[in-house]
Amino acid sequence: MRPITRLLRLSTLAVVLCLPATSASAQGDEWIANRDYGKARAEYQAAADILREDGEFPVIALRRIVDSYYFEGDYPRAIRVLDDLAEEAATHGDLATEAWALADAAWVMGRRCFARDYRAGFKLEIQDRVDKLKELLESPYMPEDVRAEITANRCDGCHTVAPGDRRELTCYPSDPQ
Repeated sequence: MRPITRLLRLSTLAVVLCLPATSASAQGDEWIANRDYGKARAEYQAAADILREDGEFPVIALRRIVDSYYFEGDYPRAIRVLDDLAEEAATHGDLATEAWALADAAWVMGRRCFARDYRAGFKLEIQDRVDKLKELLESPYMPEDVRAEITANRCDGCHTVAPGDRRELTCYPSDPQ
């Protein structure tokens, strides 16, 4: 890639990801506001690709891709991106991002997909994420504020099931729609 082209792409990336939330990703955010989710995802994906090329972990860009799928109502794709984000966060040692991605994936599955999805093992898919999340939340390296916020905002109304009885769901949103 020519240096000037790379500089222009990086400048665009700076505008998209590095400014305060009110001006960050103005174009992508504008597309989301106008419900043009495909264009927004393309913008965020381009930003994520540039960051990865530079050895950075594109958390914000990936979260905004998740948002675009969620707002569009494509919950299975939002969940897949959250799962990918959790895996990538694990490779970068980013416990907070990994925990939030797992919590949000389980939350979206429980809140938005559960009533519509009758696949065998669906509850176990949620349970697997919750089990991994619980392990992360017990880590001494997990920031206490992240632990408290995830527990308060994503596991409100959780109930406990005996460890051997994985037929039941251990944690799911308390106000399903």
